[in-house]
Amino acid sequence: MKMEAGKQVYHEIITTLFVFFFSYNVLTQLKDFKKFSLAMEHSPLIRSYSAGLAVLIPIFEVAAVLLLVVPVTRKIGLWCTVFIMGISTAYTAWVMFNGRELPCVCAGLFPKLAWKEQLLANTTGFILAVFSGINYKKIIAINRSSRTPAI
Repeated sequence: MKMEAGKQVYHEIITTLFVFFFSYNVLTQLKDFKKFSLAMEHSPLIRSYSAGLAVLIPIFEVAAVLLLVVPVTRKIGLWCTVFIMGISTAYTAWVMFNGRELPCVCAGLFPKLAWKEQLLANTTGFILAVFSGINYKKIIAINRSSRTPAI
């Protein structure tokens, strides 16, 4: 029982971190939307899609937050988080190994980090999200005397 309680606490902490991370990113992106969208136009990989991505990225992050905060949809939210972190990690790796000096299109805390630090942070977030998505089980309280879910 202690192990299950420990896993539940772990999932709550990870979920809370991603909710705060995505919320802060969205607020930062929307606060200076022009800068956010212009930075995307300078990347040869996403230049053609920069206008659409500038709108879709905050939408995906808000959707992930909403899915993460509702217990019934939390597992779906964790898999959305895996997707977002995976794409972000892949893009950061592409920028690093491409050899070009490109502007950061990220928001929140990441503009303050070097590309290597961003890759480490994104990879860590991706691994935590994958681990949480795989191991997340909705905890249902059971009335032990009747074996029915407690209300």
